Amino acid sequence: MTFDVAFFAFSLFACAVIIYILTMLWFSNTRSRQLKSFLGFGAAAVLWIFFSAISAVADPKYFVVLYTAHTVTGCVFPYVFLWYALDFCNSKLTHNRPFIAVLCTIPLLDAVVFATNPWHRLMFLTYNYPDLPTGPLFWVHAIFGYIAFLMALVTLFAYVFRRARRTPMLVLAAFSTLFPFVLNLLLAFNMLGTRHDFTSVGFFITFALFFQTTYRMGPVSFKSIALTTIFTSLSDVILISNARGVIVDCNNAFRWMFPTFSLVVGKTPVAEFISWLSGYVVDYWPDNLLRDVADIETDHESGEFSVLLNQESDGAGSLTFTLRRDLIRQSRKLSGYLITMSNVSAYRAMIREINQKNESLVELKELAEEASRTKSSFLANMSHEIRTPINAITGMVAIARGTDDLARIHDCMSKVNAASHQLLGIINDILDISKIEAGRMELAAEEFDLPATLSTLKALSESTPPRKGSNWKCHLTGVFPVLWSATICDCLRFF
Repeated sequence: MTFDVAFFAFSLFACAVIIYILTMLWFSNTRSRQLKSFLGFGAAAVLWIFFSAISAVADPKYFVVLYTAHTVTGCVFPYVFLWYALDFCNSKLTHNRPFIAVLCTIPLLDAVVFATNPWHRLMFLTYNYPDLPTGPLFWVHAIFGYIAFLMALVTLFAYVFRRARRTPMLVLAAFSTLFPFVLNLLLAFNMLGTRHDFTSVGFFITFALFFQTTYRMGPVSFKSIALTTIFTSLSDVILISNARGVIVDCNNAFRWMFPTFSLVVGKTPVAEFISWLSGYVVDYWPDNLLRDVADIETDHESGEFSVLLNQESDGAGSLTFTLRRDLIRQSRKLSGYLITMSNVSAYRAMIREINQKNESLVELKELAEEASRTKSSFLANMSHEIRTPINAITGMVAIARGTDDLARIHDCMSKVNAASHQLLGIINDILDISKIEAGRMELAAEEFDLPATLSTLKALSESTPPRKGSNWKCHLTGVFPVLWSATICDCLRFF
């Protein structure tokens, strides 16, 4: 009884250790195919060890279901271990559909036969469990299980001997698989001298050594976990294809960005995805970008494309990506391709906004320069216009002071008055600049006498000494008095 309790306690300890390792791995690099099969191997080992622990202390008459589960687990476990060994060694059989079908069918039939076999229940109720009834069905079950074990052993040892120098730990892990195999053989021929199934405990040791080996080789190392976390969390779309151009992995950003594309990892070629993507692309450069990315013969290609994922939009919802494809080499041999797509829509929108603002600034600059030139031209013209009435006033005053003829003096004063009003108008024009800029410019509505205005200008020009060959002439016809008799105008700003 003491030995039974010790075996039970050790089995529970082994289950706790395996569960701890599986839990740690579950939240780490779960993208690795080897690690996924390792998790399956560990889960099957936990179940088998746990049911073996129960069988050590419980009466089979009262726990028939648990004992049945233990037997079924024993039927399935050899094939789970074979799958892990093939996956660990990167065997091509893991991609062979007929082999996968056989590998799944045999343990399923074995478990069904064992669970429904009348001998199976008699084993619990009549025979001294776990002494197995060595009938024909048992030996068929045992032969198929041993074949699975032997295939796993041959695959592992062939793989190990090729890498023994680089990874010595592999040799120890491979030889550890012999331990549960030998224990199971001794159990089958009743040579252990005990009623307990130690095969599951042997696999605990195998599991621990393979975990250590796997950790050293990389799939569960800290570096691998960190890289996987980065790969998964990146916002850039990443596709990994093998040398044949078939997509073997993608990150979460791909499925989030292209949810309508039906991707089957390990089956969908890159060319199929590029062909699907071409239906949504609205612009790309260079011209041969998509064709070269889909063609596995080219070394690498990079460019940019815009894709309209929502066909109902008017183009405003398009996204812009940079697209790049690089080679993946292992031991100087081509092993696959890495395709990255970075969403640069925000950067392109920012660049467009900056360009638009630059264009607006250029337009504003041109308007400011034009306004400055207009103001300078206006001031230059005003300086000339100011001199004309001032010269007239100065001339008329000089003439009035040099004569005693009252009629002559009166004429000069009238012209001085007219020149003063013209000067006032010019000054008002200068002040109107600020009114125009402030949007407060108002025009005066007054009756306009064109002949009188022209006569005033003629008198002012005649009183000013001619300069630079300037000559002022005015010809009036009889039409003007009739045409301008009822005209409304701002007289000060007319000229």
